[in-house]
Parts: sequence; structure tokens; C-alpha cells
Amino acid sequence: WPQQIGYSFINHNWIMPSRYFTRKVQHKGYVAEYFVIDSNAYDAKGAGDDPNHNMCSQQHNPGGASCSGNDGPANVWACRGWFWDSFGKQKAWLEDKVKQSSSRWKIVVTHFPCGYEGSFYRGLYEKHGLDLIVTGHRHQQELWWKGTPSKYIQNFMHRNDMGDLPCFVTGGGGGIVSENFGYADYGTDLERFGFFHLTMTKDSLNMELVATDNSVKGNLTIKAHDLRMNRPLPAPPPPSPLVAGPRTEAAGRAEPTPESEPMQEPAPEAEVPAASAATASEAALERPAFEAASASELEPEPEAPDSPRVR
Repeated sequence: WPQQIGYSFINHNWIMPSRYFTRKVQHKGYVAEYFVIDSNAYDAKGAGDDPNHNMCSQQHNPGGASCSGNDGPANVWACRGWFWDSFGKQKAWLEDKVKQSSSRWKIVVTHFPCGYEGSFYRGLYEKHGLDLIVTGHRHQQELWWKGTPSKYIQNFMHRNDMGDLPCFVTGGGGGIVSENFGYADYGTDLERFGFFHLTMTKDSLNMELVATDNSVKGNLTIKAHDLRMNRPLPAPPPPSPLVAGPRTEAAGRAEPTPESEPMQEPAPEAEVPAASAATASEAALERPAFEAASASELEPEPEAPDSPRVR
């Protein structure tokens, strides 16, 4: 990942300043904030376990492999613990950032799909105003919401603990074949291939699941958390006083001084869930500010995997 992070600083179309970070997008009259975290600890297993879905596999990493030069795991035997320790730090960081954020929209973007860490995200939704989770991993399109008619999605929603928190899976990248589960009722809110089209305003966010034939297979509109939670909008900051600067002969008046400033089915959260950055922020053309994760965060114990359920 150091190469991916470094590329962010030479190509402004590639946004990955850290393994986990925040990014604010200023729209007219409001701010949307994206919280990007690395949930790939769920693909970090023992060195001898599940070689087909395991970043730490002894089978697919050369002998003597080490990432310690980049502050990563020293070897495949330390790999699983390193990722889970990091994920625990990220969760503590994420909760603090979502809680402290005053942005109109708060959206988490991560790799592992809806249902993974369900109770954790539900807490952020109910207590701190998280609005939406954008995910990937499974190679299909899924729109998770409590009114879905899809039996496939309903089943996994009830096995998780996400309450009313909306979430979607957009896993069509890379040109790989779709999951194509034989028992899944593809159609409304569930498609093999396609993409999500988002329309955001200050008060609402509409999500459309669009199939490859241009038909809309899912449609959901949610309200911003301040409206959903009936919280008063924060008062706008007072105007900054102008400081007199040098006078110009042409204008004859003082000028103000600027201010400084793996293709697998969802499992119960024992193996639980980066989605498309273009999907999550297609409305922003300018390059906004981001905040990289601090290296001095607390180190909570990794949570034992719980079992997934949604709204």
C-alpha cells in the first residue's frame, strides 16, 4: 500500500492519502464527509488457513516475506494479528471522527460488504448521525434497506444488526464475472452487473441501482441525519471581521487581509465486510481537503466477530 498512498501525491485523480482517512466535499450550502476505512482484516487469517481468501496465506506469500520495512507485519505468522490490531484502532478512530463531525452528510466507504460489523455501524447511525455505508467485495449490486422485497437481502439483513442504516454493495469493478448465486432472487434491489447512481442535495440522497440494460432495479431516498434525528441545524459561523490592509491608489480604499487558515457469500459476522470512489463522490469536481488517520490512536482489542442483520 505505500505505493498506492504515494501515488495520491503525484496524481490528483487518485485519492488514497492513507490506509484510512476522511475527505470533505464542499457543495453549495452544505458539506458531505466521507470516512474511508480498511476492513480487510476479515481476509487476514492464520498462515495455514483458507489460502484462497487469505492475505496472510503461507501458500501465496514467498518464504521470508515481510512488510516490516513499511511498518507492516513482520511475517505471515504476525500478519493476522497486525491487521486485526489495526482494525481495532480504525474503529476507535472512526467513532471519534463521526461523532465530532458537523458535516451535513456522513458516509462510510469500505471494502467488506453490508452486514459486516453491523452492530458497530448501527451505533454510529443511531448515536452519531452516520447516514450511509458504501461497500464492495461481493461481485454484484445490492441495495440494503428495511423495505426491500428481495428475499436474499432480507435474509442477510435479519442475520445482522444494522437497524435502519442503509447500505449498498457495488462490486462490479475489474471486469470479473458476477457472483450469480443460484438461490438468489435477482431483480429488485439485487443485480449481477450494473452500478449505482447517486443524487445528493442538502436534505436528501437518492440511490438508483442501474442494470446493464439501463433499467433501474432499485431506488431509495434517505434524509440527512439532522432531519432524521430531528436535530437543529448548527448555527452558521459569524462573519470574520475584516482587517484593514494597505491602501491601493487605484481603489482608494483598504483591502482586507486574507485569513490564515473474494468472491464469497455473506457470512455471519465471524467472517464479516473499497467501494467505487467515483460512485461515492461523483458530484465533486474540485479536490477537497482530507484528513489522514493519526498514528497515535488508542489500540482497543479487536472485537469478536458478531453475526450480521440490517434494516
